[in-house]
Amino acid sequence: MKYLQSLLAVCIALNLSACGDDDRIHPPGGGGEVPDTGRVVHDIALSSPSAERQLVEDFPVAQYLTYDGGAQPLTSLTSIDVNWPEIHTFQQGIEVGLIDASTESLIYRSLDIQLSALDSIVATELFEHELWYVASSNELYRRNLNNDETRYWRFGGDVSLTELAIDSENNREIWSYDAHTHQVYRFTPDTEQLLRYPLSDNMTIQGLSFAQEQLWLLAAEQGQAVVFQFEVVDEQINPANAWMVSGFDQTEFTDLTLMPDGRIAVASNDQENNLFLLADRDRLLGDGPIADSGNLVVQQRFTLPAGIKQPSGLWQWQSGGWEIVTDQAEVFSLNESLEIQSRSELVFSSINCSQGCTEAVTGTADGLFVLADNGLVGHFIQTGQGYELAREYALTLQGNDAQPLEFAGIAYDEQSNLFFLVSDSDDESQQDWLFTLDNQFNLISRQPLSYAAETEGSINEYTAQGLYFADGALWLLSEQFTKVVKLNLSAEVVAVYDLLPEDMPIPSDLVVKEGKVYLIGDHENDEPVPPLTEFIIK
Repeated sequence: MKYLQSLLAVCIALNLSACGDDDRIHPPGGGGEVPDTGRVVHDIALSSPSAERQLVEDFPVAQYLTYDGGAQPLTSLTSIDVNWPEIHTFQQGIEVGLIDASTESLIYRSLDIQLSALDSIVATELFEHELWYVASSNELYRRNLNNDETRYWRFGGDVSLTELAIDSENNREIWSYDAHTHQVYRFTPDTEQLLRYPLSDNMTIQGLSFAQEQLWLLAAEQGQAVVFQFEVVDEQINPANAWMVSGFDQTEFTDLTLMPDGRIAVASNDQENNLFLLADRDRLLGDGPIADSGNLVVQQRFTLPAGIKQPSGLWQWQSGGWEIVTDQAEVFSLNESLEIQSRSELVFSSINCSQGCTEAVTGTADGLFVLADNGLVGHFIQTGQGYELAREYALTLQGNDAQPLEFAGIAYDEQSNLFFLVSDSDDESQQDWLFTLDNQFNLISRQPLSYAAETEGSINEYTAQGLYFADGALWLLSEQFTKVVKLNLSAEVVAVYDLLPEDMPIPSDLVVKEGKVYLIGDHENDEPVPPLTEFIIK
């Protein structure tokens, strides 16, 4: 079968000075064989992965770029591809460029490629001296950068090619996506064979990549980004893996490409911080440095009132009532049936506590103690108008290197009248500490976290997202590995309990009572608040 193509070498014979400018590309008038529509091989099913299958940020590439002189900042990333050690970029309406990843400087520079159709191009791929591109039309373009000759192939029917992918090893096959008919195109320029693969789901396709006989799709379903991996065997495309992209709120992605080490690079339409490397959450985090002693098994889920958003701290009174602190610097008082009794704004005197400021809460006979950013603890007492600030404590707790530490959990022992904090860091080289303080937040002791047996990695990788005192021990919530870690008061790990990510994807605090563990979790802005969940240990 023949695909209508045009070689603009004729412009050389005509001495057209603008031959290198692709505004000289026009559909040839008359003649040529009208192409057929190719052959449908089979449908490709796009099925949403389970919640525990997640890709998370591994490295924010855009934050570490060094711009070569005259290069435009990456503010309109439309398309990316890799020919290692170069990451090629295209900014619609601006320029084609590359990032040199062979050095730590990550130098970005623009490429001297003159394209008058920059505003209409929607996807590009660089292969050696060739620039391939599509422009939401039925035409596939190939620009020879050595002689500025441009070929194109025009596909029959109503076609709108919006995504493009070429193997970095060869350009034997060109993969593209037809947004009009929701199909993947597989085109072989040498033989002009076209294979088509209809997609059976209505997800929006935002990116396409092909490498090592694997096809990768970046899709979006109701604002949630999903990455699909397929194995290509002869003409068959077989599903291999799928992941949710987690931790990016409502970011709209524009393309993806596969890195040599297996990580996935994604671009977004944000004007800055718009290029990331993603990694499989399970592979990135692993199972943690200490073998599990048991598992947390869901017993009950309790729906929280709709007014509670992004809970960050949890406390339960002996009476059975609950206090929930949120990222919006507010505290909800609930009865045993989880009905809201009051809502109070947490107003500090030394800081303007806004989004994400409040980290944790614990209660005493004297009121609530709320942990905020920068090691600030606010003592709040209940009045007729709700909780009001009684006093602030500015903590200056440090490790051996005298650097300030971060904290995200606070615990209290009613019998000894002592408070406890564990530093919150996932850096394996930074020692984590258990701090014991009196009821005026004076330091009593500082002890390094330890473990008596062998570990696979550093115990300092555990984060301390939440902390609770119960049964003579400290219970630490590690969001890093979705684990609950039990410590004795000498800061020694005595047990680790596994929490399945699907049971609480973003755990934020915990309460331990009568052998049961209660967890609350954070959520993205467009998602419902997770239920308060009761677990038992098995």
